[in-house]
Parts: sequence; structure tokens; C-alpha cells
Amino acid sequence: MEELKQKITGKAKELFLKYGLRSVTIDDICRELHISKKTFYTVIKGKEELIEAVLEEMRAQSAKKCTKCDDVIVSLVETVMSAKRDSMTEKHINIFFDLDKYYPSIMERHKELAKKAGIKNTAEKIRLGIEQGYFREDMNVEAMSIVFDTLNISNLYNVLKKELGMTTTQIMDMFIDISIRMVANEKGLLHYQELKEQATNQEKQ
Repeated sequence: MEELKQKITGKAKELFLKYGLRSVTIDDICRELHISKKTFYTVIKGKEELIEAVLEEMRAQSAKKCTKCDDVIVSLVETVMSAKRDSMTEKHINIFFDLDKYYPSIMERHKELAKKAGIKNTAEKIRLGIEQGYFREDMNVEAMSIVFDTLNISNLYNVLKKELGMTTTQIMDMFIDISIRMVANEKGLLHYQELKEQATNQEKQ
């Protein structure tokens, strides 16, 4: 049963990212997986429960990216570079736009769960950066983690795109730049600038 649920959730996520939450039906998912709706309903009761399962998986994947690393600034820059390469950021943001518009109650639950996990993961990253000598030691880590939560890229994306015509890449670059500058000490900022130059050179090649 769990294997079937994972297959359904994985396919749903793929289709949601490609076509949006509103457009994809349970029939579409069943057709893609070559299963009957009766089989589908043995593990998932309906579309809202399916969306909840997809969001749970997305939160779990996000948490995995926050595991301990040897260089927190390298990890942050590589995460942004990877997101820019696979062009998934805008698709993820569009899912949340649909979610807020068509499934507001699910969106509220997701935001609350994601908020708690995000603040916890951010605090872990900040502490790791302090340990590695890249982030300022004079910060209130918990307070700064909450500040970062209010600067969530999903919240800023539509405003910056609509008001200033910024591209997804420009928004992501600005977001990581602001984030690093808020917490980095002189050593960390220098390290970030070097990595940023390397990344820019790689993009030009």
C-alpha cells in the first residue's frame, strides 16, 4: 500500500508541477499510472488528501537539504545554482499560487507546518555557519530565523515579478545575496563573494 501511495504521490507531484493543481484530475493520474480509480481510492480518499500528501513529501525533501555540511555557504550557493539549472523554482512557486487560490485551507495548514520546519532548519544552518566561522556570533539565532521566514521567496516572488519585471533567476540571486549579507561576518562575506564570482564564470562558459 505504501509503495502504491508513493507512486501516486510522485506522479501527482510531476503532473502538478507541469500543469498546475487545478488542471490535473484523479483520472489523469490514474491514466498515467495505468491503475483504476478504485485502486487509487484504496490508498488516497480524494484530491485534497492527495495534495496534502504531495506537500508532505515536498516538506520532507526540503528538510533533507538542511543536513549538516562541511561549508554552509557552499551549500547555500550550490542549492541556488541547482534550482536555477533545473528551472523548478518557478514551477514550485506556481503550485503554491494555485494552492492559495483554490485550496486555501490546505495552504494554511501547509504554511503552518512549513513555517515551523523552516524556522528550525534555518536556525540549524545559522548555528552551523557560526561554528564554521562564517556567520556573526552576535546574532539572536531564533529571532533571525523568524526574520528569514518572513522573507520567504514564495511570498516575494509574485510581487517582484509583477512590480519590477524581475526574472526567477534575478529574484533567486537577490534572495541569496540578501540572506548571506544579513548573517555573514567579514570572512563569510569574502568567501561568498569568491563563490559568487566562480558561479558567475561557470554560467558564462
